[in-house]
Amino acid sequence: MSDESKESDTSDSSDLSETEDTDADSGGLKPRKYQLELAENAIMGKNTIICSGTGSGKTIVALHIIKNHLEGAPKGKRKVVFMARTGALIK
Repeated sequence: MSDESKESDTSDSSDLSETEDTDADSGGLKPRKYQLELAENAIMGKNTIICSGTGSGKTIVALHIIKNHLEGAPKGKRKVVFMARTGALIK
């Protein structure tokens, strides 16, 4: 791993706690403005790839997209598969 990658990994991981704002009304994590912007195209039904730095809240964006999909889908048609390759994301 290059020195640049090491710096990026350590500086970005400290941002994770800032991203985990809770909102009592939503019962969970509240996406920040930039995270809502990242989710816009996917919510509009467009195929979307989100590429963002470590600790930037991509999982929160994914959960926001999933929540929107489940709330908008008719009953009986609600299906989502969410896969994570690390234990930290699963928790």
